[in-house]
Amino acid sequence: MFRFGIFTQEQYLKLGREKRGCAPPIAYSLLDAGDRPSADQVRAFEDISFSMRTSNGTFRTTFRDRFREVDGAALRWMLKLFAPEAEIRVEDRAVSHGLTSKEWAERVFQAFPNAWFEASDVLLELYEISRGGVAYILEPSGRAIQYVKPPFVVSLVDQAEPRRYPVNWLVARRAKRRFEELKLGTEWMAAAERQGWQARKIPFVHPEARELARRNSRFEMRVRSVFDITAEGSDVIRTMNILNSSYFSEQKLVEGVDAIFKSVRLGGLWIAGRTLEEDLSNHVSLLLRGDRAWEVVERIGQGWELERLALGAL
Repeated sequence: MFRFGIFTQEQYLKLGREKRGCAPPIAYSLLDAGDRPSADQVRAFEDISFSMRTSNGTFRTTFRDRFREVDGAALRWMLKLFAPEAEIRVEDRAVSHGLTSKEWAERVFQAFPNAWFEASDVLLELYEISRGGVAYILEPSGRAIQYVKPPFVVSLVDQAEPRRYPVNWLVARRAKRRFEELKLGTEWMAAAERQGWQARKIPFVHPEARELARRNSRFEMRVRSVFDITAEGSDVIRTMNILNSSYFSEQKLVEGVDAIFKSVRLGGLWIAGRTLEEDLSNHVSLLLRGDRAWEVVERIGQGWELERLALGAL
C-alpha cells in the first residue's frame, strides 16, 4: 500500500475543510505563506504545524487560544507587580511558531503599552534544497526531515513513515541514503549549491506573529534555547510544554530551572506548566522570584508537575 502527498496549494485547497484533519502528508514548503497570506494559506500553515515532527522526534503541536486562562492569570499578577507605564521585559520561550505568543503579547501591550516582548524557540525557519523536480526540507543544522518527489511526500524523521505504507517507507529509506551520499557537512548550503541544488529559506513563524512583529517593534521573534540565560534580565518569563521529563533528564531540567532563575529579575514572575494531551487542560504554576528562592503565588489546575525542582533546587 502507499499514499500520495500534498505538495501544491491547489491540492491542499481541493481537500475541503472536512478532510484536512486527516489529510495525507503535506510538503513543509507550503509553510511559506508569504507576507500577505490568504485565509487558506494561514490554515495550511496551521495544519502542517499541528502534525509536524522535528529531527529530535518532538511535535510542535499548538493551536489558537490554547493558553487563554494562563494569559489571564499572568496578567492579573503582572498588574499587581508592575506599574502600567513600566517598560517591563517579557519572554515567552519554546513557543513553536509563535501564535500563542502573539495572542499573549497583544493582551500584554493593552495593559503595558511600553512593554518589550520576546518570543523565542530553537527552530524558527526551515530550508528547502531542490534539484531536478525533487526537494529536501532541512532544519538549520542541515538535518533533512522531509523529502518531496511528486507524487510522494515522505518524512525522514526516524520511524515516522508507518510500515502499513511500504512504498512510502521504501521511498523514505532511499531518500535518506541519497541525502547521506551528498556529504554536505556543516557548511551544507554552500555544499548543496556547488552540487547544483537551489536553496531557499522557509519561515516557520505563524503569519499573525510575523505581522505583529512588523507592526510593533516591541514584539520580537528570535532563536533562543530554554536553557539560555538572559544577561540583562527579564521581568516575566513563560515556559509552557518544554521543561518536562519526557524531553529532558532531571539533571538537564535542573539546569533549565537554574537558567530561568538567573534570567528573571528580583520580584519577577515565572509561568511554568504543561498542557495534558488527554483533555487539553493546562496545569501551571506562577512563581515569584525572591532573592534566593521561588514562591508559588498561584496554581492553575494541579500546578506544574515539576514545581518541586524550582522550589528545591535553590
